[in-house]
Amino acid sequence: MNLKSLNVIDVLNTLNETSDLKIITEKFSLYPELTFNLLRYINSAEYSFRSEITSIRQIINLLGPARLHSWLGLFVYSSENETDISRETIKSAKFRAHMMRELVIAHKKNELSDEAFLTGSLSLIDLYFQLTMEEMLEKIVVGKSIRDALLTREGYLGKILTITEKLETTKNLDGMIDAIAPKLNLTHEELYTIYAKAKSSVE
Repeated sequence: MNLKSLNVIDVLNTLNETSDLKIITEKFSLYPELTFNLLRYINSAEYSFRSEITSIRQIINLLGPARLHSWLGLFVYSSENETDISRETIKSAKFRAHMMRELVIAHKKNELSDEAFLTGSLSLIDLYFQLTMEEMLEKIVVGKSIRDALLTREGYLGKILTITEKLETTKNLDGMIDAIAPKLNLTHEELYTIYAKAKSSVE
């Protein structure tokens, strides 16, 4: 059984154990590739939902437990082969999701935390599926601020995504934090703590 199937089973087990939406959302958010495929599913002709999506919680609310169970039950049979590259991509997407959420919370913009998390989750989905981001966003409907961030790094979420990418790829973390922290009105220690928390979420 491939990694993707094991991830689906993990989410299914959570659905069987609890009806707490917060717990289900947190579990589901661990797997960015499932988030994208679920978005694609609710935007399909079968579901006929075309409103803008801004959070994982919204997706789960739209589907409800029964339909979510059914979809996951089918997705567990996915035949796509997992590779070291795809596993690393998912790991990076998890880091970005957690990092972006922590940054907007640090800015006291808690109302954007779900959007920030979803943006980070989807930010590498083009690499995962080996398509352009434009092609990926033709398959799903997300909020304009998320779309702008993913395509052009514009807007507040785009700025936060760019900062997250720099922190993720730098070879000089302390130097990068020194350069970025003042622009975020954060101290070096505050930004490092946010980074470490996001990093620990994927280890």
